[in-house]
This record gives sequence, structure tokens and C-alpha cells, in this order.
Amino acid sequence: MLLLWLLPFATVQAGQTGNIPQRQYIAQLASQIHNVNSSHDESDTLDAWNSRLQNALESFGTQQKGFMNDDFTDWDDEGMATITSADRKLKIVYWNSQQGGTMRDYYALLFYQSGTQVKCHNLEATDIFSYHGIESYNRKDGTMAYLLLSIGHASNRDKVSAVAAVGLVNNKLVTNLKLFKAGSKMLSRISLALDMATVNSQDAFIFLGKDRNDLLIPVADADGKVTPDRFLKYRYNGDLFVFEKIITYKTK
Repeated sequence: MLLLWLLPFATVQAGQTGNIPQRQYIAQLASQIHNVNSSHDESDTLDAWNSRLQNALESFGTQQKGFMNDDFTDWDDEGMATITSADRKLKIVYWNSQQGGTMRDYYALLFYQSGTQVKCHNLEATDIFSYHGIESYNRKDGTMAYLLLSIGHASNRDKVSAVAAVGLVNNKLVTNLKLFKAGSKMLSRISLALDMATVNSQDAFIFLGKDRNDLLIPVADADGKVTPDRFLKYRYNGDLFVFEKIITYKTK
């Protein structure tokens, strides 16, 4: 394993860190974290590496031309994942901090297009959620809404399926966008604890129907036990996702 102290520690500049291109420097940092020997107590070192990677990514993402249009598939093998919205206005970069066990800890950065600039919002540091989708929606008022789909890894058996809404209004990021309506309640996030022993397929997490306008949420009890093929259905009306009814939907 390449020792981190062999990497240059010059202040990250736009495009370069010392003599190493910034993109490569980020990949090396991610690789160090991804390949750490977890059998040793390296919590202090991991704190420093994760912090350094976060700072390098923030600098790179907000300064590198073409960042929002690049899928960064070369980072996949280094333990980092990137997800980009279809309109290329939002991008999430996240990685496992290696500071958890079966309850994983993730860092996640949300980059968004603000006029001609790219800005960064820290979604979470050392939280249990990894991301698997960004869906974009035009609203009646001309603004954009986005669903961030994630899975929380509380343990190998216990997961949390979640969907959160954010928006772009006048080139500004709106977090905690109240996009979900259930009766008189307005919500910006829906999450559901799941006992994976009762889940029949990966589609039993929160997911979208084929036309992307139906948001389907598994029916589960307080212990996370899922009722097979039963879902709460929210329907997008051009402005909000509104709860309609409980439906039967075959996921296989």
C-alpha cells in the first residue's frame, strides 16, 4: 500500500497538487482509504485522510472545467462513487470512510450548477447512507426539484431506505424541499427501516414506477418487517408528490 506521506501535501490548486494532477491525487487519497487495513486502529489517520479527500474534492469540483459533465468512472475502482442528474445540474460524490463496521460510515458531497459556477454542499460526514439515484422534475413554477435516493447500512440485516427532496431556485440550492404531501403533512424526506430478512428483492426499497411519476414505498411495521408486494403510492402532479393509496405491486 502506497504510504500517504509519500504524496505531496502542497495546498490544492485548481488542476494540480504539487507535481501530481489533482484528479490523480484525489484517486490516490480515495485508494488509501478504500484499501486501509481495518484490523489496525487507524482512526486518527482515517480522520485525516477523509478530511483531506473532502477538501480536495470540494476544490476540484468547484474549479475544474467540465466537472459536471464527467462521470469519473476511473474513480470507481478507488472506492468512490459518482451519481449525476440527467440534466447535469446535480452530482453526488460519496465514499465509505472505513470508520464503521457493519454499520458503514459515508462521506457525501453534493455539487450543483449555480449559473456559470459549480458549488458544493456537504450532505453528510460519517453517516450511514450511500446513494443510488438522482431524479429530476420540472415544477409548474419553472423551478427544478430533485429526488435523492439512498440506502442506510445500519448492519448487514438492517437497512434504511430513504428519499429526500432538494431544489434549484434562482441558481440556489434549496435543501429540505417539502415535496411530499400526505394528508395535511408536508415532508422533505421519507425514510423507512427495513429488516432485510423479510425483503424479497432489491425493488422492495423505496423506488420509482416506470413513468417516474409514481413513488412507491414498502409497507412495513415498526420492526421493519415488510408486507410483500404492498406499497404506499405517491403520485407526482407537476408540483408535489401526493399520497394516493396503498397498492399491490409485484416486484418480481
